[in-house]
Amino acid sequence: MERVRVLVVDDHPLFRRGVVATLNHYPELEVVGEASNGQEAIQLAKELSPKVLVIDLNMPVMGGVEAIRQLQSLAPSINVMVLTVSEEEEDLFSAVAAGAKGYLLKNTTPDALHNAVLHIAEGGVLVSP
Repeated sequence: MERVRVLVVDDHPLFRRGVVATLNHYPELEVVGEASNGQEAIQLAKELSPKVLVIDLNMPVMGGVEAIRQLQSLAPSINVMVLTVSEEEEDLFSAVAAGAKGYLLKNTTPDALHNAVLHIAEGGVLVSP
């Protein structure tokens, strides 16, 4: 089975590296890059062709919703999953309207994150309860 290529985007370096380490722990996932804002994410997504983009919403330079919107026109084959602290319905609806296939809260477990990434990679849709 081919490994799922993942790009991780979050403006907090410690959290981002934790997500990268968590995902790299699973042999079927491969983190191919990391970015600290939406603008970097778009550039890296074009270069690295990830299958799944795990992205935060609130970041400097360009936030997650705008990055998702732009990626949908540039690279619609990338499956986007939001990983955020926001439980606001408005953020969820904005992300999904922009093209996100998943919306997970940062208080999730490593196994739940792993399963969500695999589900999104296969074209599934997932929203945190």
